[in-house]
Amino acid sequence: MIATALSAYFLGVRRGWSRRHIGQVMASALPGVTRVILVAGADGAFGKVLIKTGTGNAVADLPDPIGVP
Repeated sequence: MIATALSAYFLGVRRGWSRRHIGQVMASALPGVTRVILVAGADGAFGKVLIKTGTGNAVADLPDPIGVP
């Protein structure tokens, strides 16, 4: 949210854009970005779950018996 506010200021207000124009630009840009942020956040949370439950180590040890590095 801080980055969004800063980008609105530096890319809009300093260029003399109106609030309406900044709003239109943000409204067209944010929906695509939110998907990326959601996926990255979910990936980080899933990684923490794997680490905390020990599943990550179990999956890492699976290839050992067959000799796969």
